[in-house]
Amino acid sequence: HAGVSVSNTAASNQQPAISTKQASTHIHPEQPLSTVPHASPKTSRSARARTDPTTTTPPSSSLSPSFVSTLPVPIPDLTPSTSSPASSGPPPDHEAAFQAAVAAAGLSPLQVAQLHTYLDYLLEVNKTMNLTAVRDPLECLDRHLADSLALLPVIDHHWAATNQERMAKKTETLLGSAPPAQGLRVIDVGTGAGLPGMVLAVARPTWKVTLLDSLRKRCDFLKKAAQLAGITNVNVVWCRAEEGGRKMGLRDAHDLAVARAVADSSELAELCLPFVRPGGLWVAAKGPDPEVEVAGAAAAIQALGGVQLALHRVASISADGEQRTALVVHKVKPTHPRYPRATGTPKKSPISV
Repeated sequence: HAGVSVSNTAASNQQPAISTKQASTHIHPEQPLSTVPHASPKTSRSARARTDPTTTTPPSSSLSPSFVSTLPVPIPDLTPSTSSPASSGPPPDHEAAFQAAVAAAGLSPLQVAQLHTYLDYLLEVNKTMNLTAVRDPLECLDRHLADSLALLPVIDHHWAATNQERMAKKTETLLGSAPPAQGLRVIDVGTGAGLPGMVLAVARPTWKVTLLDSLRKRCDFLKKAAQLAGITNVNVVWCRAEEGGRKMGLRDAHDLAVARAVADSSELAELCLPFVRPGGLWVAAKGPDPEVEVAGAAAAIQALGGVQLALHRVASISADGEQRTALVVHKVKPTHPRYPRATGTPKKSPISV
């Protein structure tokens, strides 16, 4: 994961890479959610070791059941309790992981073709521009495309849940059983190579997706990639997150903000939540064991008008063979006008107690 003023590689030519900090947490109480089954090709290794879709108890790990909901993963035998570096066992089946993600997202052949066109162009441009450190096409299917698609069950579930709450409907929705959210206004903050925003735009053509990045040449790449792949529901914005969060038309203008950046959650909260309207969601892709780091963002999330809803395991496996997670925050009130602060300040001085 990478990005912000923040992008998936570097924030800009001048901005240093964002580091990850450690801290301790406040968790908004929530009942553990059920799991979502993921289809796998019958001929793949993943099909031989499916996770039991009837269980709601996560495998033994440092993440407690009350804190994290566990989703089955398309690559078998790499759960947190048994995971080990990929080199110590059989190589991951990247194609199987991608096909499982495609099936879970319900993509059509046209949408799959769009993703391949986008990825082919990304890898071609990556020969002369630093867009991704992953250069193997099969590995990119898993590490980039499947990883981005893995956010969809979490987004759909929490969007349905917040709408039910707003409409006084208390119907219980299992994670993975919610219908796809429709017509969302989405912003990918620090999108870099377009991850996850471009992939989400393909998967959900009714969404209007803004791809925000601080580097002009990456924005030029994104526009051309969308054109080549026929992705018409994206808008590319060349802007730093700290500046964009104060601009009319961007601030408080989105139902959902997403980020796949390698950054401290306190910093990401200040860069992402100003874009979200009250009632909307912020979903951040995180690594395998982020609970301590995420915990330290409690003060920042609250100060910016948010409430942490959940931290979920998602159907994506890191290069080290560990299951990734997603942080979900509900914005319940407007962000104070003092935020976001000046460019670079959220990184240098994250909001704390």
